[in-house]
Formats: sequence, structure tokens, C-alpha cells
Amino acid sequence: MSPPYKLTYFDIMGLAEPIRLLLSYGNLDFEDCRVPKESWPNIKPNMPFGQIPVLEFNGKVYHQSIAISRYLAKQVKLVGKDDIEDMEIDAIVDVLMDFRSKVAKYHYDGDEAAKEAYAKTLFGEIVPYYLEKLDKQAKENGGYLVGGKLTWADLILVGSIDYMNFMAKKELLAGAPNLLKVKENVAAVPNVQKYLETRSNSHYVYECYITAATPAGQLPIFKVKGKVLHQSMAISRFLGTIQNLAGNTPMENWEIDAAVDTVTDLRL
Repeated sequence: MSPPYKLTYFDIMGLAEPIRLLLSYGNLDFEDCRVPKESWPNIKPNMPFGQIPVLEFNGKVYHQSIAISRYLAKQVKLVGKDDIEDMEIDAIVDVLMDFRSKVAKYHYDGDEAAKEAYAKTLFGEIVPYYLEKLDKQAKENGGYLVGGKLTWADLILVGSIDYMNFMAKKELLAGAPNLLKVKENVAAVPNVQKYLETRSNSHYVYECYITAATPAGQLPIFKVKGKVLHQSMAISRFLGTIQNLAGNTPMENWEIDAAVDTVTDLRL
């Protein structure tokens, strides 16, 4: 009998690695289908919006890596204790994806002169800025990113950082002891440890207003119950939930998340 889940991505860590970690954490049997690079042009037209990773189950193909990860986190109980904590998790995940995109810009830039110029900003300003903020977050939460406990935000960090190191050609967490503690805590989970010991390590080769008072130094922010909340999509998701504009089931929430992420891709 085929595994209930089929994950399709390239033979790299990339955007699929957090999904692999979530599936492994939950001991969810899955087929890890790795597409050879030369086969991608033939497969791409059959993928939703021409992108991977996708996760297939119950006869349907689902897309957008963060939407998939959020859905799986709900299935394996790695979400927050309430809507506010879920919003905080979403915000940190979005920060991690912002950080990843800035590192990816350096890796994929084919203009060597522009790449060299950007490297000064990336490694002199951007990387230290994100690491300082995220390391402080991990310290305040005892070696986790949100709520003082393991959540899917921690798995997003651990699932992303090795490929980010590859793209940056640096060990990005060096000098960030609390983020290294997050990585250690995730790797200590038996199901995750088992996956990490056997996984493939294959690699292929907007302006915002920054202030000291804003989380992650970005706007918009939203204040509620004395807390300053950040990341526009996380705020919107929280407001959608409390205004009864969310889905009726986890599956419908995933479909909403995927549509929102696709619109955000178009905006960028």
C-alpha cells in the first residue's frame, strides 16, 4: 500500500526540508519523491502554479510550502495554545522566510559585481540584524522560538538553516548560542533525530521603515492586549480568525493559506 502522503520536490533540502521534518516528527508515512533537475520542465506544467514543493494526499495536490507546513503542524500538534500564540508563531515563521529570501537573493544573483556589492550589506548588516533579533527571541523562550515550547516555527528554522548556510557559504548560526539551542532541541526529538541521521544532504547548486521599537524592525504592526504584533499576513490571519472569516476545517484553512500565499507571490 502506498504511503498516505506524497511529497514532491527537487533532490535538495530547500523549501521542502521543513515539511520533511514535520512529517517525520509526526511519524507520518510519506513518499519523498525527488525530481531530477532535468525532468522538471516536463513536470512543471502539471504542478499548481508551476511550482514545487507539493504535498499529495486524499487524491488532491496541495501547494505552497508554508501553507503545507502550517496544515501539518496542526495535524501533529505543534501549533499554539490559542489564536494569539498561533499569530506569534506565524510571525516568526514569516520573519524566517524574510531572512531566507535575503540570503537566497545573494546565492541566486548571476551578476557577480552586484553580488559582491550586496554581500557587504548582507553579511555586514542584514545577517547580524536578523540573528540578533532571533537569538534574543530564542533566549526569552528558553531555547525555543515561541511560547517556551516546541512549535512548528522551530522546525521551520532547523529545516531551513542548513540550506541557508549552503547559499551563504557560511555557518550563519555561529555566534547565536540560543538559536543553536533551538536546533539542538529539535534534533533531540527521537523521530526527528532518526530522520536527520538518514536524510539526503543533496544541494543544488522592499524597502521598510526600521526602528528600534518595532519587532524585527518592520511595519506594519498591530497592538492588542498590550502586545505589539507584527508580520502583515500573520496579523491578517489572526483577524480573519476572530472575525469568523477563516475556514470551517483545517483543510479549508490550508486552501485559504495557499491562495493568500499565491497572491503574495504575485505581489512580489
